[in-house]
Amino acid sequence: MFNIIDTRNNQVVAQAFTFKEAKLMATKYRRSQYMRSTDWKLVAIKKKQEAPVKVYYSDENGCCDALRDRSLELYGRLHYR
Repeated sequence: MFNIIDTRNNQVVAQAFTFKEAKLMATKYRRSQYMRSTDWKLVAIKKKQEAPVKVYYSDENGCCDALRDRSLELYGRLHYR
């Protein structure tokens, strides 16, 4: 995931799943704020840190049962890199 950050007030204005989508959202935000081409560096795209992988243990044998689909669990949809 990527965060689109307005560096004027250090506020996250949007989130995107892919870098291509992040660039598009940043462009839309810049246009909505009427920024000139010289001020476009005020909006930054930064990669969000991923959460650690969750491990689920079964109660029956006390051993690691299986990892769930991490993409579906974290993002609510399939997430391709």
